[in-house]
Amino acid sequence: MKNHRQDETVLVVAHRRHIAHDICRLLELEMKNRWNIKIDLASLSIIETYPELNILSLLNEVSHLMAERNS
Repeated sequence: MKNHRQDETVLVVAHRRHIAHDICRLLELEMKNRWNIKIDLASLSIIETYPELNILSLLNEVSHLMAERNS
């Protein structure tokens, strides 16, 4: 991931393991922890990035998929 301006929103579309890897990297977790992060297909995760810290504000959200199944 390249640097971006503070006012930009960046969308990353990737395979589950890559997303878990990036979550660990951005949260400064050991890479061995990537296997403990569940990422479902087509799920949404949000990491807010700030100059001094990164915050995981949403992980593996799938409610949008449930709405599609119920219609």
